[in-house]
Amino acid sequence: MDDDDENIGINKIHEILVQTKIQPAKSKTIVELFRRFFSPNVNNEKLEDVDCVQGGYHEIVPHLFLGDYKLALDPVKLKQLGFTHILNAAEGRKFGQINTCATYYEEAGIKYLGFSIIDSPAYQIGTHFEEAIKFLEEALNNKKNRVYVHCQQGISRSATLIVAYLLHTYENMSLFDAFQLVATRRRIWPNEGFCRHLIRLEKEKKKKTSNNEETPQSLESQINENVFEQYAIKNENNTDETLSTKP
Repeated sequence: MDDDDENIGINKIHEILVQTKIQPAKSKTIVELFRRFFSPNVNNEKLEDVDCVQGGYHEIVPHLFLGDYKLALDPVKLKQLGFTHILNAAEGRKFGQINTCATYYEEAGIKYLGFSIIDSPAYQIGTHFEEAIKFLEEALNNKKNRVYVHCQQGISRSATLIVAYLLHTYENMSLFDAFQLVATRRRIWPNEGFCRHLIRLEKEKKKKTSNNEETPQSLESQINENVFEQYAIKNENNTDETLSTKP
């Protein structure tokens, strides 16, 4: 994938994030579409209805939460809220990092995974995708578990790991769909370098699922594959009758 394709993808991601900020009221519509298109088995589960502009943490999909560092520093409250797993995308003692570890949560019985990610476009965040996805998958396979993913502000590092998880987990979900879903639940803005790693992750996904295609699609041709944009952003007045169950 060349820089032009990646730049097209980054521009589209930014467009989605800006548009979602302008029209936050579509959050419920996006979540409903997520359930219909990608996870019909969770239709009966209710997401915590928190305004994406307010609050320190937000439920992105059932049992998976994204937030800032404040709740992460309170193991007692985490346990009271039912959290069983925590992923710290900003582990460390330096500026912008959160100094927690596995022992910090031992008494509360919360399982921990941490990465010392620096919020810099040059940081190779993609090296953590596999381990983060495995941790989230193992936790969320049990519907009794609740997972809290955070960095300092819950905007870039942790958001990137959640987008990577969604892209990996839901076979028919595009990168743009994943960004659309997360952004309607919480204000996020991964840096440009992190977006590039996610774009490359999607390319790898498409290679695995499209071995029979002679020529892989360019990102420019994939722009129209954003299911959520097609059904929720460009068509504000969609009704239940007009929402297809096929992506």
